[in-house]
Amino acid sequence: ESGWRGADEGYNADTETIYEGITKIKLPSTLKEISNYSFSQFPNVESLTLPENVERIGEGAFGDMTSLKEINIPKNVKELSKYTFMNCISLEKINFEGVIEGIGARCFESCKALKTIDLPETMTYLNGGAFKYSGLTSITVPALTEEFNMHESVFSGCEDLETVVFLSDENTTIWLGQFYFANCTSLKSVTFSGQYKSVKLKNSVFRNCDDLRRIYFESLEGTVSISNSNTFKKCYMLEDIYYAASEKRWKSFVKEDSTEEKAFKNLTVHYFYNHTH
Repeated sequence: ESGWRGADEGYNADTETIYEGITKIKLPSTLKEISNYSFSQFPNVESLTLPENVERIGEGAFGDMTSLKEINIPKNVKELSKYTFMNCISLEKINFEGVIEGIGARCFESCKALKTIDLPETMTYLNGGAFKYSGLTSITVPALTEEFNMHESVFSGCEDLETVVFLSDENTTIWLGQFYFANCTSLKSVTFSGQYKSVKLKNSVFRNCDDLRRIYFESLEGTVSISNSNTFKKCYMLEDIYYAASEKRWKSFVKEDSTEEKAFKNLTVHYFYNHTH
C-alpha cells in the first residue's frame, strides 16, 4: 500500500488487484479520457503510448507504475492532475506535445529517476508538492500567474537539485510558499530572472538548504519580501546576494530592524546593472 490514496477517492487497499504480469498496454485510438487511477495497478509496464485524441488525464492515472520510463503527453491535454505520476520511480523522460497550463499537487512526487524536465512556457501554475522528493538536478520554471504561484513544498526534498531559474513576465509578483525548497541539500544557486515587480518568500522556503551559496535577483523592479527569519534557516553556505539595482533601492525595502534586514544581515549584497548571469 502506497498510502497516497484515501477513502475520499474511493480507494480500498484490501480489495486492490495488482496486475504484475502485464508489461504492455495498447489503448484504442478513439480514447479521449484517462480516468482517475486507471493504471496505478500495473507496476511492470515500462512504456505506454497515449492516443493523440486524449484530452484529459485523471488524478493518479499513472501513480505507482514503478517500471514506467517514458511517456508523451498528447497535445490536447491542458493540465496534469494531482498524483498523476506519483511514485513512478523509474520515470526518466516526459514529453509535452502541446500547450499545458499547469501541474497538479504531488504530480511527480518521488519520481527519483526524473533528472530533467522541459516545462512548457505556457504553464502558469505548479501546485503544492508537484516535484517533491523527485530526482531533478536543475529546473527552469516558466512565468507563473500571480494568483496561482503561492504553493507549498513544490520542490522540497529534491536532494539532487542544484540550480533553479525562475522566468517572469513584466511586472509579475512571485510568491514562494512555505518549505518550497526545504531540504534541497544540493541546491547551490537560485535565479529570479526577468522583470519581477516583487519576490515574496514565505516561511522556511530555503530551510535546510545547507549548500545554497548564491541568490540572484536580476532586473527586479520592486521589493524582496520575507515572511520571517526562518526563510534561510540552516543555509550555512549562503554568503552572496546579487541584486540588479542600487544599494539605495535595496535599503528602501530592507529597512533597519525589518525581517528582511535580519535575514540578509550576514550576507554580502552585490549590486549590478544591466547584467545577466
